[in-house]
Amino acid sequence: MGTIRIMGYAERKVNADIVDYYINFFSCERKASEALKNSNEQCELFLKELKKCGFDMSQIHLSEDRVDEPRYDDNRVDAEREIHFRSTFDPAFNNVISEIIHKNDLGVNINTDYSYSKKRELHEELLKEAVQNSKAKAELIAETTGQKVKYIDSVSDDRFDDSYYEETSHYFAAPMKGKEPSNDVFNELAGKELTESESIYVTWNID
Repeated sequence: MGTIRIMGYAERKVNADIVDYYINFFSCERKASEALKNSNEQCELFLKELKKCGFDMSQIHLSEDRVDEPRYDDNRVDAEREIHFRSTFDPAFNNVISEIIHKNDLGVNINTDYSYSKKRELHEELLKEAVQNSKAKAELIAETTGQKVKYIDSVSDDRFDDSYYEETSHYFAAPMKGKEPSNDVFNELAGKELTESESIYVTWNID
């Protein structure tokens, strides 16, 4: 009788269904007040256009304004205002954002983070699969010595952090209430492919 410690691993590819948008409106002017005024006006224009599309404005979070020190080369000042909001993945909505920006010639930087709304449930399944993966490896090794895996002696799950699996039930499902997608082709596209995984060390009793 003895023990063997084996790492189990499981992974699955899923399509993202949640998008975090970080939109920065920037301006560069001779004076800080002018730069800040310009970036704020661009942000206000964007929000008004978004509201016309039926977007729930209460879901938008305003970050702090930023004004840099004058540049060394031309003494101009950079200013920026950022907004952040979450939405279910909707290719048609991405097009609406692009159309607003291009139509109004806005100076913006856009960053997006993609995630999966049912991450907690998925990782619970992956954890079970990782344990089975560990057991399969242990059985293969035990077989070479004429032994069998009996039961789990101990488990080491150092990577698990419950805060990692953020609840996503508060995400709103329809960023454009009552608005039909402008292009059916884009509406058929899937979200960004993500790889979710779990690993766990299991010590098995063999005999």
